[in-house]
Amino acid sequence: MDSKDTNSNQDALHRPFKFMGITFAPLAIPMDRRMQAFSVWLHVNYLSFTPYLVIGLCAYLLYFGSPIMKLLPVIYATWFVLTFNRMEEGGETIM
Repeated sequence: MDSKDTNSNQDALHRPFKFMGITFAPLAIPMDRRMQAFSVWLHVNYLSFTPYLVIGLCAYLLYFGSPIMKLLPVIYATWFVLTFNRMEEGGETIM
């Protein structure tokens, strides 16, 4: 193996690469940095999809739940409507 080949392989690990038009991070990034990026990605997706999951769960419980479970979405919707402007009204008072 030539030293030029070894240097080009090492350089390839430290350069960003493109695949199907998407530029990816270099392969030589430490695992800690990769885990930080993954946690940010996970947090953004969690915040994006949680409202849809809650609405879907409420709809599922309303249509397919037992009579007791059908009360949960109704109670949640009531609580949501009653506390919707709580922030603008000054929030909760602590006694």
